[in-house]
Amino acid sequence: MLSNNSNQQQKNHPDGAALAYQLRKVIHSHFPGLMKLLAAVPDHRKRRVYTPQEIISAAIALFSFKEQSRNAINNDRQYSREFCSNFEKLFHCRLPHQDTVQLFFKQLPPEKLSSVQRALVGYLIEKRVLERYRVQGYYTIAFDGSGVISGSADRYGCGLKRESKTGVSFQYHVLEARLITDSGLCLPIASEWITNEQQAEYDKQDCENKAFKRLAVKIKEAFPRLPVCVLADALYANNPIISICEQYGWKYIITLKDGSLPGVQRCLADDPPTIGNSFIHTPKCDNKHQSITQQYYWVNDLTHEKHWFHYISCKETICNTHTQKTTTTHFVRITNMGVNADTVIRLSKAGRLRWKIENEGFNTLKNGGYEMQHLFSRKCFNAQKNYYQCLLIAHMVNQFV
Repeated sequence: MLSNNSNQQQKNHPDGAALAYQLRKVIHSHFPGLMKLLAAVPDHRKRRVYTPQEIISAAIALFSFKEQSRNAINNDRQYSREFCSNFEKLFHCRLPHQDTVQLFFKQLPPEKLSSVQRALVGYLIEKRVLERYRVQGYYTIAFDGSGVISGSADRYGCGLKRESKTGVSFQYHVLEARLITDSGLCLPIASEWITNEQQAEYDKQDCENKAFKRLAVKIKEAFPRLPVCVLADALYANNPIISICEQYGWKYIITLKDGSLPGVQRCLADDPPTIGNSFIHTPKCDNKHQSITQQYYWVNDLTHEKHWFHYISCKETICNTHTQKTTTTHFVRITNMGVNADTVIRLSKAGRLRWKIENEGFNTLKNGGYEMQHLFSRKCFNAQKNYYQCLLIAHMVNQFV
């Protein structure tokens, strides 16, 4: 067994040796440079018993094997020879105690591990592993934020302050950019913490839109020629976000809610659905008791604050042929990608891929054994950030398994 800590871990990993073997195959095939990247991480310590490669590998294993806590992997290290053997076969190094990892992570700049993460994604792009998932030549990258830490006390001294009827809470959120594919992959490109860390005194707290500006700079610097198509929810349907996309030469598909961009909404009344800009599509449904009808409608060349884009609407009706019960959902988006009768279905489907960052992304990290919201470092935010980066690397590798 991989772990003897709990029945839950045994349920997650019935055969630790088999998992280690599959991880080894994936790393060898898709991420052959991982160990060299870890070995190149700078070592700031004076006394060195374990190398950076060994220390960071131990943190990645914490999440790859879904140990759920530092104490759990320490117990396996001490009491399970098979666990240590599987670790050594996978990472080709010794397994240090997590206290050693914690001390190293307290001083390691998180950007060092972020660069490892981006290098791994860059290798996949360079080897054209993700080539067939491009939309009109662009990689679909979803942006979304999620809460990681919350409590009545400001644990690290830079949390977002939230006041409600029940009292005051301090929250730590993170904004993620993930390369999404319709096959289910949700690969981390870069992340940005949403905190008040950069300013002790502030008039306005940090927010997702501010974090997007910082995150966009990171991505553009790391992948200057990458053809990006931004997938985002209605929070991003505003002038500053669209301006950044245009500045960087990025495409976008952004959700539009009722009431968003009211000037655009009024223009749509002058261009109702006709035979030239709408049609009905009946896609194949895997459920034999259901039928799906999709009504597509689009309008080209709308303008908002000097920005030109197109409008896409898909009204989807699902009918249960057994009960005759129907449900209708309306998907509305704006995009600066070319829209016509030949592309509207593909673009609408691409826009819906944004949900994968919530499901295959945050939901998996929170409820799939990765324990995203666990305090792996209770007092040092810098160390907590480094553990989070290792979580992202482990999740990326595990997806290919």
